[in-house]
Amino acid sequence: MTKKLDLHKIHDSEIRNAKLICTIMNKAHKDEINQIAFDFGKAHAIDRNTSCKEAYQAFGDFFVNGKACDRINKVVLETDDKLTWMMTKDIHAQYWGEQSELYYSLRNAIMCGMLEETGLALVQEDATTYTLKRK
Repeated sequence: MTKKLDLHKIHDSEIRNAKLICTIMNKAHKDEINQIAFDFGKAHAIDRNTSCKEAYQAFGDFFVNGKACDRINKVVLETDDKLTWMMTKDIHAQYWGEQSELYYSLRNAIMCGMLEETGLALVQEDATTYTLKRK
């Protein structure tokens, strides 16, 4: 059952990414592309009463980052009002190559859109560390 569920999540993620890429195709300005990604995130908004932990879990469901056993993301700090995680391995670079910065820029814009109505903010501390916290 788990394999079927993991494959379903990966399939859903690939479909969402394909829709996003089709939406932004032929757009030349990074600001426009990021706005489109933000709006895409808003269309997949997280419940406004969500906790930091629930938002982190929602990101994990939306952006499939390997299998759970791969431990791509590692929570390093969790309180009621804050959750920090580190990306232990960049599994997307193999698909995006020299454009992996674009992937992460779009992903961050989508996550911020998903959080728009929640009272939570996403802060990228460095290339591998992210924090969700109350605004």
